[in-house]
Amino acid sequence: LGRRAVGGVLGAAVAYAIVRVTRRINDPMIEITLTTIAAYGSFVAAESLHLSGVIATVVAGLILGTAGRESAFSPETRAAADGS
Repeated sequence: LGRRAVGGVLGAAVAYAIVRVTRRINDPMIEITLTTIAAYGSFVAAESLHLSGVIATVVAGLILGTAGRESAFSPETRAAADGS
């Protein structure tokens, strides 16, 4: 696998970990903060391993913004993230 692909795998792993954590939390501010940490954290982790930080961030964001949003985030968090 190339550096980009492994960066994507790293981003997916970070997103998976965040989804697992947010399933146990019911506080919109903490859940939204964790998603921000996931984006930045996946970038920093990938770059420190000489992988693609951009790809890691994009993959983490896509997973958290689609499947993770529906399966792990509380309705209050989805409303807060949507600005409703």
